[in-house]
Amino acid sequence: MNDYISSCRRQIEQNGFALVFPRGVSMRPLIWGGQHSVAVIPLDGEPRRGELIVFTMMRENGEAGIVHRLVDVRMNENGESVYVMRGDNNLVCEYINGSQIIGRVSEVHRLGGIRPWYIIPQRKFTVRDRSYCVYSKVWSLSWPLRRMIYLLRAHTYGLIARIRKSPAGRS
Repeated sequence: MNDYISSCRRQIEQNGFALVFPRGVSMRPLIWGGQHSVAVIPLDGEPRRGELIVFTMMRENGEAGIVHRLVDVRMNENGESVYVMRGDNNLVCEYINGSQIIGRVSEVHRLGGIRPWYIIPQRKFTVRDRSYCVYSKVWSLSWPLRRMIYLLRAHTYGLIARIRKSPAGRS
């Protein structure tokens, strides 16, 4: 993965942008892994709350590039900015520093796929498009409600699993 991240950084320096192909489910419903690509541009100035940021993070199998939304900016004890990131489909936040940021997303491209694209149906949109701005605002403001729904769903699934495992739950 380090070669991929180095390649992205190099492309941004040389061309002014890089095309990144996210994987995974953390940015659903906006970005579906394997069905979207994102154009990443250099970060000029401070990132703004609500922006999609591409950053690096250490994982169990090495350094990974991640696309998540900036939800807050805090200061650490040294007075340095700490960026609070979260995927649109995640409950957990990541805390990163400025050196981990590769760039900001400027465009999202739909490559194809079988998912219904109700929210933003175009094959390509910029982060300045009206439909994206509305989606981003609604999605960010609905976080407390979505969090409660996610937790309720997780507890319900856990309860169902415990009932099925219990001797009384077996028929």
